[in-house]
Amino acid sequence: MVMTWLPPFVTVAQHETIMVDTVEVYRVESTLVVGAGPTLYLVDGKSVTKAEYERVTVGILRSEGCSPCFLRLLTLEDVLLETGLYYHICPSATKLPLHQSSDATTEDSTLVDRSCRHGRWESYNTSGNVTAIVYYDHGKKVKKPRRKK
Repeated sequence: MVMTWLPPFVTVAQHETIMVDTVEVYRVESTLVVGAGPTLYLVDGKSVTKAEYERVTVGILRSEGCSPCFLRLLTLEDVLLETGLYYHICPSATKLPLHQSSDATTEDSTLVDRSCRHGRWESYNTSGNVTAIVYYDHGKKVKKPRRKK
């Protein structure tokens, strides 16, 4: 099944809504090896074609322009992992990494540490069902915001 994703609308002020781009980023480790021999393209440690390498790395390059954008994190097999509003450079004074493991020395290699999540983020299982919903305020986890009356 092919799903079409339209750019979502984001409320940036009390009565102001803007449309943001949707960017797909593959959560993979990608390496380009250039040397005396032919160029080697690696994705998750496996040799791939140049076209496959470009397919999974183009989203990383596009995400560098997010201020903000709607980010879709995918596996190499195009399985949706997470979605949410993403800033490449967090606009707040507190700049936290988009994704950091419990080991403070290892971070998600696809995104820089000045980036941040904002608003509602959803995580999915391999069946496409929502498994978690987390809210962020410019990188900091927060409780679900209350609706203003």
